[in-house]
Amino acid sequence: MNNKTGNTEQLLTEYNYRYYKQFVILCDELMQISWCNSEFLRVGNMDKVPVGESVNRFLADASQLSSQDFAKNLDKNLILSFNFNGHIASYQCVVLKRQDQLLIVAQDPVLPDPGTMEHIGAINNEMAIMTRELSKQKNALEKAYAKINELISTDYLTGLASRKYINESFQKAVSYFKRTGTPLTIIMGDLDYFKQVNDQYGHLMGDKVLVNVAKLIKKIARTEDLIGRFGGEEFIIVLVGTDKQGGEKFAERLRQKTEQMKIAGVPQTVTISLGVTNFLTTDTIESAIKRADEAMYMAKSQGRNKVAVL
Repeated sequence: MNNKTGNTEQLLTEYNYRYYKQFVILCDELMQISWCNSEFLRVGNMDKVPVGESVNRFLADASQLSSQDFAKNLDKNLILSFNFNGHIASYQCVVLKRQDQLLIVAQDPVLPDPGTMEHIGAINNEMAIMTRELSKQKNALEKAYAKINELISTDYLTGLASRKYINESFQKAVSYFKRTGTPLTIIMGDLDYFKQVNDQYGHLMGDKVLVNVAKLIKKIARTEDLIGRFGGEEFIIVLVGTDKQGGEKFAERLRQKTEQMKIAGVPQTVTISLGVTNFLTTDTIESAIKRADEAMYMAKSQGRNKVAVL
C-alpha cells in the first residue's frame, strides 16, 4: 500500500467515524480529483472516477476552490454549489484538509428556491430579533435579581449588612475557623440612651446618628470583617483573624471615636456600650452572639460608654 492510498484510507476512516456520508470527493494539493465514491458518480451521471480533473469543473463560479484557501490543516463547513450538466445544486459540505489531500463531503442539500430561501432568511431575522430581546430581558432580570439580593443583604438605612446576610456570612467565617483555627471575635454594640435622641430631636436625627455611627465602624473595620445592623440601635461586628485581646482594642477605639464624634443637630454626646467575646470550638453562632450580647449588657450595667469582655 503506497502512502497516497494509506492517507486516503486514513481520511475516509476519520470521516466514516465522524460524519454521515452522502457523496465524497478526494482531491490533491492542485485541487485535482484522485477519488470519489459511487454516490458522486451517480449524482454527476458519470461512469468512472474523473481522476486528474479539477474539482472546480463540478463547482459553480461562486464556489470555486483554490489550494490557497486551505493552506492550513483546518476543517471547514462550507455551502458549495455543484454544477451537474447545467443543473446547479447547493450542499452543506464538510471539508477536511490533511497534509496534501482535501476531502469534500456533501452532507445536507440546501434548497435553491428563492422564495424558500427568502422565507428562511426572514425566519433567521426574526430569530435574531427574538434572541436580542431575550438577551435584554435576561440582563434586566439579572439586574433586578442583583437589586433584590442587595436589598435583602443590606440594611436600608445604614448600608451595613442586614441581619440575614450577617448570619449567612458568619456561617462561612465559622467554617473557616473550624478548618484553620483562625480566631474570630464577636462584638455587640448598642448606642446609649438612643431613645432620648429620638424623643428630643426626632427620628430623622436619630437616623442621622445611626448612619454616622455606621460610617465610623466601616472606617475603622477591615474589608474582611463583617459589620451589620442587628436591629434598632444595635450593631454586630465579627473580626476575622482577630483574638479576644485584639477585639477589646478594636472596641475601645470604636468607643472613643463614637464619644468624640460631632453630629450636626445633635448637641449631646453620642456614646456606645460594647461587649466582646471570642468564638470557641464548642460554640454555635447563636451561643457566641448571646455571650457577646451578655458582655454588652455588662458594659451597660457598669455605667454605659464602656467595653466589657466575656
